[in-house]
Amino acid sequence: MNDYGVVLMVVVLIAAIIHWCWRLSRARTLLEEWADSSGFRLLESEKRDFFKGPFFWGSSKLQVVYRITVCDRSGRERQGWVRCGDWFFGLMGSQVEVKWDDE
Repeated sequence: MNDYGVVLMVVVLIAAIIHWCWRLSRARTLLEEWADSSGFRLLESEKRDFFKGPFFWGSSKLQVVYRITVCDRSGRERQGWVRCGDWFFGLMGSQVEVKWDDE
């Protein structure tokens, strides 16, 4: 492998790491903004890569799904699933969808 090949591999690796960090940060930002604008305090959130609850079949690989526990303004705790991002554009979009366990 020549020097250009090594440089190209390093550039691709760095780009992949930057994209991965941006993806995690963007998904987390969407989740936190949704919780805040909906009047919830986020108590727990776990990113789900395989078992995505009610979003298992309808999610694209570009979306991020969280299992969450929140506290509403009245102090009641709720659990559910949140999907961040658009099906086609992924986290470039700002779509957030929630499905509660108790509904």
